[in-house]
Amino acid sequence: MPKVPFDGRVLGVGTRLRVDLVEQITPELLLPGVLANQHRYKPSPLLATTGSGSLAPSTPEDVALNRQLHRKLVRTLKAKAKREGRPT
Repeated sequence: MPKVPFDGRVLGVGTRLRVDLVEQITPELLLPGVLANQHRYKPSPLLATTGSGSLAPSTPEDVALNRQLHRKLVRTLKAKAKREGRPT
């Protein structure tokens, strides 16, 4: 398969990956999203036999909450970049 040069797009949906913002992500910034999705992880019955669980499908409410949390994360990272004098 030929290599395609990376043009800054993610999954072909036109969203640009802001590497400068990604580098500023901390575990504390990701915690709200992690906690919001925690209810979807199911350890049983697979955990005892395979050592791994399963992930329940997301509901429309989960999707809406994830979008809201993502937008908040991006706003937080852009504000931090602006305070530090980096381009936003």
